[in-house]
Amino acid sequence: MPSSTTTDLSALRVLVTRPAEQAERLAGVLREAGASALVLPLIEPRALALSESTKAQVLDLDRFDKVLFISRSAARFGGDLIDRYWPQMPLGLSWFAIGQSTAAELERLGIEAAFSRTGTDSEALLELADFDQINEQRILLIKGYGGREHLSAELTRRGAEVVELAVYERHPVPYQPSVFGEHLTRHHTNLAVATSGGIAERLTELLDDGQRAHLHLLVPSHRVAQLMVNAGYASVWISDGAADSAIMETLQRLVPRLGANHSE
Repeated sequence: MPSSTTTDLSALRVLVTRPAEQAERLAGVLREAGASALVLPLIEPRALALSESTKAQVLDLDRFDKVLFISRSAARFGGDLIDRYWPQMPLGLSWFAIGQSTAAELERLGIEAAFSRTGTDSEALLELADFDQINEQRILLIKGYGGREHLSAELTRRGAEVVELAVYERHPVPYQPSVFGEHLTRHHTNLAVATSGGIAERLTELLDDGQRAHLHLLVPSHRVAQLMVNAGYASVWISDGAADSAIMETLQRLVPRLGANHSE
């Protein structure tokens, strides 16, 4: 619940694009703070069918030194798989998550995962001292189908044996661009929150040049911001992370700038 000392967010008319359950939670927090929130999820994560090779990798969990979850969806679907076959977690494993929200998803299973406090991408995770000396370590990378290869490639370069386990795939929600744009127009949206590179790219596909020119964009990392820098948005802001709390703290700091822009 926002305190009386927080910045008034009533000038914000926010498009929330993250997957449905997470989007509704963030929208609720925004509304409590005085903002108007429009929920239009752009990506739907779906669990992959359980194959014999996936089952075998999960059953071999105790043969790894480290387990990494690269997203909240990876923690959700991968965590459920591990919980199914390991009612008691194997000893000696080190758990890691990219970002606070991914780590929070694992807490429901009693998994305490370390994460970077300085960023929510692969680069930030790799800066942890835990990954300085990993020669000959076996690392299980739990992820979505496809996606970036940077983390796996860098861990391999440092001498680790990396096994990738895809537990979900991302499906774009099938909006017609004209209908999607009309939703934003009726809502008078002035800010969009995109919590991943894939979501930001999908948003950009749905909007024309004129729509992007009147929309500010909040993204979770410098890497995603760089992807969007030439997309023609009114501005691209970088959040302190992808967790709801980080997004809200960033908006509290940056919303006066938005208000100034719209008072001209």
